[in-house]
Amino acid sequence: MSRFNENYIHEITASLIKVISFLKSFGILPEEKKCLKCGYKASLAAHKSSFAWKCRARKCRCKSGMLTGTFFEKSKLPLQLLVRILYCWLRKSPVRMAADHLGVSSKSIVDWYQFLRDVCTWKLLQDPMLLGGPGKEVHIDENLLIRAKYNRGRNLAKKDRWAFGIYDCSEKVGYLTFVERRDAATLLPIIQQHVLPGTTIISDQQAAYQGIAEIPGMNFKHLSVTHSVNCVDQLSGVHNDAVKSMWKCCKRHFRAMNGTLAHKLPSHLDELMWRSKYGKDFDELFISCLGHIKEFQEAQRMEGAEGAEMFPLREARNEEDSDLVPESHMDTLDTDLDKKNEPP
Repeated sequence: MSRFNENYIHEITASLIKVISFLKSFGILPEEKKCLKCGYKASLAAHKSSFAWKCRARKCRCKSGMLTGTFFEKSKLPLQLLVRILYCWLRKSPVRMAADHLGVSSKSIVDWYQFLRDVCTWKLLQDPMLLGGPGKEVHIDENLLIRAKYNRGRNLAKKDRWAFGIYDCSEKVGYLTFVERRDAATLLPIIQQHVLPGTTIISDQQAAYQGIAEIPGMNFKHLSVTHSVNCVDQLSGVHNDAVKSMWKCCKRHFRAMNGTLAHKLPSHLDELMWRSKYGKDFDELFISCLGHIKEFQEAQRMEGAEGAEMFPLREARNEEDSDLVPESHMDTLDTDLDKKNEPP
């Protein structure tokens, strides 16, 4: 049974003091900090209905918000509620369900879910996905993730969105990215960047993959299967069904949403990659999330000290409705693609 279950979350968010202590234990809230004005030590003290950092120097007594310089800075929601939103996101609670359960607007849930995906994106940039290695297998494939359902609707003129995936069979993690083209000039550099030398790569017989073994300095071994004949090669037993399962998980994630803005689609892939890499179980996922939030806010604080604005991704997003990808464009599970991708 998971340690970080719903009862545990209710317990630590029962009071502001408990949730402060919880976040301090993970380093998201500091034990102490220096006054922003004079540099003297500041301590956390009661202030109105909350807490604030108060300078200990008698001549200063400057105050700053409790959440100043943290991931939760500038939020108007109670701190207890923010921790509950984080838990709902980790549990993959749909936006509407989380909003009804927590008594907040769907817009607030959407914003904070996106802020958490921003952390996933940042972490993957700091620690890029490197898959395979000598003696290991990876499966590669591309898939049409987003298109107009039944080739009908007002958004039919919008282009389809293809994604390319690499799945490490031994580590059970995968890399996903949207691609504009599915040719060798696009796919081979991605493989070279995210697959370690000496890896055995298994694919279908698409022409773009024919040059994998010739990538200089990588020593890749390339095997392929002809899907028009069999899903599993009858002679060698080679298949790439593992990456097909990854596509189904990806499509299930998109189906759970009621549409999203087009520019946010890559962040959803980042979330899926982050979950597969840092969460073998829910407890590990929960601890990883809090640890990465701490790293993220420390990195943002250092950039802020150099003159950059802290948490620039918090600015209001006023995109046009034309950027919205409706739910019907994401629902590809009922198409013939899935019949093609089903294991034998």
